[in-house]
Amino acid sequence: MDPTSLSGNLTSLAGRYAKTLYDLASESRDVANVAKQFQEFCHFTKTNADFQAIILSPALTREEHIAVFQAIGDKVKLSNILSSFIRILAENRRLKYIFAIQSIFQELVDYSQNIIHAEIISAVPLNSKQKEAVSQILAKQFSGSVEIRYATDQTYLGGILVHIGNQIIDLTIANQLNHLANAMKGSA
Repeated sequence: MDPTSLSGNLTSLAGRYAKTLYDLASESRDVANVAKQFQEFCHFTKTNADFQAIILSPALTREEHIAVFQAIGDKVKLSNILSSFIRILAENRRLKYIFAIQSIFQELVDYSQNIIHAEIISAVPLNSKQKEAVSQILAKQFSGSVEIRYATDQTYLGGILVHIGNQIIDLTIANQLNHLANAMKGSA
């Protein structure tokens, strides 16, 4: 991950909350557990429309939000750090930032563990040999652990698009055809 991208995120409101949570989890040596619980909590929230409506509802008072989260924290046995953190978000009416906070928090965790996320998009699914070749190339280019997610998009016609942080490497046939068409327009 590009550290300048990370520091840019840390200046936002969500970034400051994420950094605070990261520092608290680090001090208690519970980063992995907090990261896992926070990711699961946000995934559950995103996939449950009723629960998401409760979180984002401006109609609920602070006390009602706090009571809801206290009950949820007790029920799913959230760590004290995460439970207290979410309660502070509710008290400060910052629950609408919870997904951004979780995303930046995960970036901090990944950065501290030297984990890089890559997305490889191809026109057709890659076979295991192709995936291994891509994995080896990326491992040589980046220090640390590279976690790769594969996707397909038939509009690319062929080739691959590599997305790592804010870097995009476009090796698709569609992109090459666009370059060729632009070059031909210039010479006509």
